[in-house]
Amino acid sequence: MRALTPRKVKVPSIDHYDGTTNPIDHLAAFKAHMSVQTSSEAAWCKFFPTTLKGLTLTWFTELPSGSISSFAALEIAFKQNFIAGRRYRKTSIHLMSIRQRREEDLAYYIKRFNEESLKVSDLQDSVAFPTLMSGLYPSSRFKLKLAESETSSFSEARNLAQKFIQASDICKTHEEPISRKRKHEYTPRTDNPRDVPQKEKDKNPRLEDNRHEPRYNLNRREIYLDIKEKYPLPKPNPIQTSVNKEDRSIRVGED
Repeated sequence: MRALTPRKVKVPSIDHYDGTTNPIDHLAAFKAHMSVQTSSEAAWCKFFPTTLKGLTLTWFTELPSGSISSFAALEIAFKQNFIAGRRYRKTSIHLMSIRQRREEDLAYYIKRFNEESLKVSDLQDSVAFPTLMSGLYPSSRFKLKLAESETSSFSEARNLAQKFIQASDICKTHEEPISRKRKHEYTPRTDNPRDVPQKEKDKNPRLEDNRHEPRYNLNRREIYLDIKEKYPLPKPNPIQTSVNKEDRSIRVGED
């Protein structure tokens, strides 16, 4: 407290810590702002409570007098007290569960993968790239593009994905809308059953197929012989042809 504070040192412009988030993230942000202003640990200790609020500020003011001799001691005490709010880092195994959905755009998948990769500590490029590629949808055109380009690093894959997304957007703007495509006129054919309207089909009488009756495709004489005992038929008109000229094969009575 007796140490002189450099005049040009300013209060770090970071979010005030309330104890509900990761204390390590807050310490990292504080040290990043202070390291470019001064290397005095005493100044760091003096400015640190200005980034606290609520219960965390109360905790700092209730520290025993003389218990903090350096910023390293303050850092250890801060971590131990608020470790419950720490966000545990994920492993590379977590990235294997990131899969591109069937209808998901490539841009959104790359964004999700990047966000999750930042949560993995010490992520190696040799792990990130194959995981990204295996997570792509099987029929993805970008997956084929990656294989053709012989890309082998995660950073190269992200750059290639950005170019691929931009090219896809440009192609979409030049595509002709479906509504403007010319439609070929088609003239229905009356001899084609598929082209006959349903109303016309209904007008045509349907022949019922009685399995117990034969399908008649014979001559008139054979048809008559088959049905003469089953259905009442009017007697035919007398034959006007002379006896010498008539065809005796069609005389039913003689058979």
